[in-house]
Amino acid sequence: MRLSVTPLRVTILLTGLGALFGALAGMLVAVALMSLDGVSHVGLDRALLEFGASVGAPLGAVLFPLAGWALMRQVALGRALVGTVLGTLAGAIIGWVWPPVVDRVSDLMVGAVTGFAVAVLILRRLATSARARASKGLQGAA
Repeated sequence: MRLSVTPLRVTILLTGLGALFGALAGMLVAVALMSLDGVSHVGLDRALLEFGASVGAPLGAVLFPLAGWALMRQVALGRALVGTVLGTLAGAIIGWVWPPVVDRVSDLMVGAVTGFAVAVLILRRLATSARARASKGLQGAA
C-alpha cells in the first residue's frame, strides 16, 4: 500500500520536525548561554537544557510549518531545518548580549524569533536566486 503525499501529511511532518528541531535549538541556546555566563552547576545545566527544549519545541512546532508553507516551499527540508536552527541560535545570543531593551529573557526570545525569521528570509532568497540561475542556464542551453 502506497501513502499519498497530502498537505495534511506534509504539515504533520513539518510540525513534528519543527518541534524536534525547535527543542534542539532551545537546548543549543541554553548551552550557549551557559558558556557565555560561565554556568557550571550540573543541576542548573540540566534544568536550563530542559527549559530550552520546553520553550523551543512548541515554538518550532508552530513557526516551522508556517514558514515552510508560506516562505520556504522551494528550500530543501534539511537546509531549512539547519538554517532556522542556526538563525534562532544567533538571534538568541544577540538578544542576550545586546544591551537590555525590556529584560534579558524577553530580549532573548525576541532575538530568537527574529533570528528564525531572518534565516527563513535568507533561505528563501538563496533558493529563489538558485532557481533563477538554473532557469537562465537551461534557457541558454536551448
